[in-house]
Amino acid sequence: MLKQVIEHKYTFYFMVMISILVGLRYLKNDRGICLSFITLFYLLSNKYLTKNKAISLLLAIIVLQFSCSFFVFLGKEQRKVTFSPDTKKE
Repeated sequence: MLKQVIEHKYTFYFMVMISILVGLRYLKNDRGICLSFITLFYLLSNKYLTKNKAISLLLAIIVLQFSCSFFVFLGKEQRKVTFSPDTKKE
């Protein structure tokens, strides 16, 4: 039964819709590198992990959420180090 749901064409359409909404959210927030992550991981997972496009999109969205939140966290930490409040001008 699960195989039928995964291979259904509407499941693929739903995953495409979710991917577009996620992509628009990252475009709105000016995070183009996150869009490159989702594209790269989708292409790699579609070639090496599974041939099912819906599963590849789902995997790409999950990896995107973890990778972009990690890189945004690293960027915030670097800004804290670079612009520390201890460097006051007299």
